[in-house]
Amino acid sequence: TYDDGGYYFRTAPPDNLQGVVHADLITDDGASSVAIAFRSDEYGRGLANAVKDQLEANGVDVPAFIEFDKDGTSFDAEAAQIAAAGVDAISLIPFAEGAAFTQALIEAGVGPADVQLYVADGYKDSVTAEAVDPNNPAVLEGARGTYPSLSPPDGEPTFVERFTAFAPPGTPTIFSAHSFDCATALLLAAEAAGSTDSVAIAAQVNDVTRGGEKCSSYAACHALLQQGADIDYDGASGPLDFVDAGEPGAGAYDLFTYDAEGAANTDETVSVP
Repeated sequence: TYDDGGYYFRTAPPDNLQGVVHADLITDDGASSVAIAFRSDEYGRGLANAVKDQLEANGVDVPAFIEFDKDGTSFDAEAAQIAAAGVDAISLIPFAEGAAFTQALIEAGVGPADVQLYVADGYKDSVTAEAVDPNNPAVLEGARGTYPSLSPPDGEPTFVERFTAFAPPGTPTIFSAHSFDCATALLLAAEAAGSTDSVAIAAQVNDVTRGGEKCSSYAACHALLQQGADIDYDGASGPLDFVDAGEPGAGAYDLFTYDAEGAANTDETVSVP
C-alpha cells in the first residue's frame, strides 16, 4: 500500500497470501480456537493479521492475539496468557526469538507436545530444535508450518537443477527462484521498453508478467519480444501475474511438519489464489 510512485516491485509473494495458506492449514487440521503470537514489526503484524482474518473467515475463534517485543528475552507472560486462553492450536510468528518463546510455551504446559504449534518462514529459517532444547531433537516433532516454496510444481522445471549445480554447498535456497525471476523480469521489461531508462523500464515490469503469450525462460521470452509479441513471464517461482502494486497476484507455499530429528519435511505445496 506504500505510495512508491510505481517504482517498487517484488517477486516474493506478499504475506497476505501466506496468511491464507497458514490459516487454511490450521483450519483443515481441525482447530477451533487459536492463539496467535507475533513479533512487534511489520513482518509479524502483517502476517498475523492476515492469519487472523482468514481464520475468522473460516469460522475459527481467535481468543488470544498477542504482540510481543521482538527484542525480548523472556516470554513467560505471553506463554501464560496463551495457556489461560485454553486454545487447541497456536500460531507463532517470530524470528530467532522463537526458540526462547517455544521454551516459555513448554514451561507453561502448552509446548508442541501439548498444543498443536504452527510456524512460518521466519521461524523455520531462524529456529532449530537444538536451540529450543539441546538434549531433545524431537522437541518440535509434530509442529507444522508454511514456507514460500523453494521449487513450486508450476515453476520452470529446470531451475532447481541449474541452481544446485551453480550454488556452493550450504547456499541458502529460500527466495532463490524469486531472486532469479526478479533479475529476469527487469531484463525483459527493459527489452519490452526498448530502453535502459529506469522510468521506461518501470512502466513495463507489470506487463511482462501478465496477460500476454506465456513463456518460462529468458530465451523464450526474448524470442517472443523480438517478434513483437506481448509476453507473460512465468518463471522459476511460478506464475507472477503482478497486480498493479507491482507484486505477485499468486504464491506457492510448502506445508511442512517437523520430525523426531528436528527436520522440517515438506508435505505438499499449495498455490493461492
